[in-house]
Amino acid sequence: MAFFVPETSSGSERELIPAMPHLAVCCGIADLGSKEKTFKGETKWKRVINIQFELAGLRDKGDYEGVAFDRPRYAGMKHNLDMSPKSWLRRDICAWIGRQLSDAEAKAFDIDQLIGKPCILSFQHSDCGKWSNIAGIMPIMAGQVAPRLEAIPYSYSIERDGLNFPAGLDAPQASWVKTAVLESPEGAKMAKLQPAAAAPAEEAQAGIDNPAIPF
Repeated sequence: MAFFVPETSSGSERELIPAMPHLAVCCGIADLGSKEKTFKGETKWKRVINIQFELAGLRDKGDYEGVAFDRPRYAGMKHNLDMSPKSWLRRDICAWIGRQLSDAEAKAFDIDQLIGKPCILSFQHSDCGKWSNIAGIMPIMAGQVAPRLEAIPYSYSIERDGLNFPAGLDAPQASWVKTAVLESPEGAKMAKLQPAAAAPAEEAQAGIDNPAIPF
């Protein structure tokens, strides 16, 4: 099911994304690896992806560590990587493209083709007033101009990319993906198997010649 990250940044409160439809464009899709989930008392590991959107017309302005910023607002949906008929991922993709997928189409569907695709996202606020939740997704209206991305679009797959993260994941709104991947069983295994970087020759020689180092 879709949900959005709490609207806080740099330790201070920000306004929630207004509870209304918003024009958006998909800026990235990332494989987060397997996550432990509990439903009705049963715990399972599920492969999860995050679909990130750049919201047109909403800006995030402020100052972080002395550096002023002015960038678009972003929202994301996490889904189990499951295209079965009753899955939330398939439901949302069908709502987004405006038609139902056959089982054969769903099985062969390339999710990366959604990157750069515009949509209209509807938001609702949680009862506690701390969250702005994505409640629905649909195609843009006929004749509506699709917004242009400001972010670097990205696609990431653990099997395809390993620990070679795309440049789009260096952006502040997406950098958390790397941590999420490394916290997954798949990411932790890759990090363990990755060889340690060799020390530069100058540093290695300095260590040998320095009598203050007790080894």
